[in-house]
Amino acid sequence: MEPAPAAPVVVLPVTDHHKRGRELLDQRKYNEAIQELSEAIHERPDFSLAYNARGFAYYMSHEYRRSMADLDEAIRLNPKYLNAYQNRSRSRKAAATLAGSLADAKNCPRTDRRNETVDLSGYGLPSPRHTSPNTPAPPQ
Repeated sequence: MEPAPAAPVVVLPVTDHHKRGRELLDQRKYNEAIQELSEAIHERPDFSLAYNARGFAYYMSHEYRRSMADLDEAIRLNPKYLNAYQNRSRSRKAAATLAGSLADAKNCPRTDRRNETVDLSGYGLPSPRHTSPNTPAPPQ
């Protein structure tokens, strides 16, 4: 008797792995999201969005060292990636690396081109009032 033919291997484009990983994150299926995002990273090692998303999935899975490693890589690949700094700050705080967490939180406004407001309330500091260069200042 001949063995059954192997099932066809479906190869998804890297963006599909990233999209699927993000969907799984939204569904709180963190282990499955990590697998999809790992595929995206394997296929495209310079994909900072995938490193950030996988770092967040590790954070939600309480795997803080892995989270920080992925977020370090996302920031190395894109030093102006605000969300990666915010996520790394959360991971550092959860891992009781408060000095690094605070440094990330303080540096967030300087890393994003739009200078979005960053919430520093969890660190006992006032949140800075930053606006986009094209946005008028809010009334005082």
